[in-house]
Amino acid sequence: KARTSGPPRPPHRAPDPEAGDPDPMPNNAPLRIGYLNSAKSRSPLEAVLSSSFSSPHLVFVSEPWWDRISSISNIKGPVFHKTWAPILPLSPVPYDTRPRIICYVNKRLTSPRYFHARLDIVTHKDILIITYHDLNIIGYYIPPDTDIPDHVLDLPILPNTIMIGNANKHHPSWKAPHHNLPP
Repeated sequence: KARTSGPPRPPHRAPDPEAGDPDPMPNNAPLRIGYLNSAKSRSPLEAVLSSSFSSPHLVFVSEPWWDRISSISNIKGPVFHKTWAPILPLSPVPYDTRPRIICYVNKRLTSPRYFHARLDIVTHKDILIITYHDLNIIGYYIPPDTDIPDHVLDLPILPNTIMIGNANKHHPSWKAPHHNLPP
């Protein structure tokens, strides 16, 4: 019997491990990861999450937009998008704290339940460790004009690890202007 009312059904439901669905990405399939520094701005992040760029499974974002998420409350949070789920480096995030690294999981390609924030290893606004099967992905942010902070140096050595982030460092061979240096 055809449905005649109500919202249209989504064409695809992401697999759900709690419902017994198999992982759509076997261990030998490529995991696609993107990265963006949104410079605390909402519009670049919304553009990436809404664009055809949406083929990565994960997008790590340094300096994400973080502000009031509702005009009727003082609750702060990241950009929300219907097809992406944010993973935060702290839980809960204190009201006066702005995370400087977050990750979005593409719900059209996989379930966020397959990706686990490792808050048992580190809880810091500048570091987010996510585990997917036996792969560890460390997203980080290092403020400009600082050395590598202890919370990064003190991370345990994890097997099968990818690091992605913003070290705010410049090398002379890049021949790019140094935007973080005082005039």
